[in-house]
Amino acid sequence: AMCSSMPEVVSKFADGAYDLVEQNVTGMIIDPYNSDEFANALEIALKINTGTNKWGIAGNKRISNFSFEHVSVPFMDAIEYVLK
Repeated sequence: AMCSSMPEVVSKFADGAYDLVEQNVTGMIIDPYNSDEFANALEIALKINTGTNKWGIAGNKRISNFSFEHVSVPFMDAIEYVLK
């Protein structure tokens, strides 16, 4: 969704949800077992983003922080540190 500039409604049990989704900025993190919360999140996502796509645009900007180039640098730094 983030790569496609779509708002995210994500399960709180999804791996990485709290790293990727900024609550009420790029989308919402919800309890998938709470149908009222799920329905409310979908309604909010549709209302907020109709015409503006505010969450989708914010999510697309945020996802760039998780590109291979961006996340591989600290990983490679750690490996080089260990190998010294």
